[in-house]
Amino acid sequence: GEKEDDFLDRPLWELHGSTWDRIVGALQRGFYKLYRRVYGDDLPMSEMLRTLCMASTLFFMIGGYWTLRSLKDAVVMTLNGVEYIPIAKMASVGVILCVVPIYNYLLDSGIQPHRLFYLFGSI
Repeated sequence: GEKEDDFLDRPLWELHGSTWDRIVGALQRGFYKLYRRVYGDDLPMSEMLRTLCMASTLFFMIGGYWTLRSLKDAVVMTLNGVEYIPIAKMASVGVILCVVPIYNYLLDSGIQPHRLFYLFGSI
């Protein structure tokens, strides 16, 4: 008779874990390689969660801005009429010119930056 081998006679999924474990492991390794390629070796993996949170925040802010920018003219035109579009654009520049110095003053006054971010984000 043929000699049985406990290691070779077991199915592959028992040797390497379940299919789900292999998929999760492959995704983790791929993500790690992508992270190293994008951020290099200078950014430690301990900062990965913080980096991903900040990157996703930037992604959603730009995505929201891009979406709202295309809707702005249509909404102003529907609510007030075409003649108010230039006024709304000038008013938005005026508001930014007023808000940025206030934000910078509050930032220099000692308020923690994350609290200031939440304050302006909730307005």
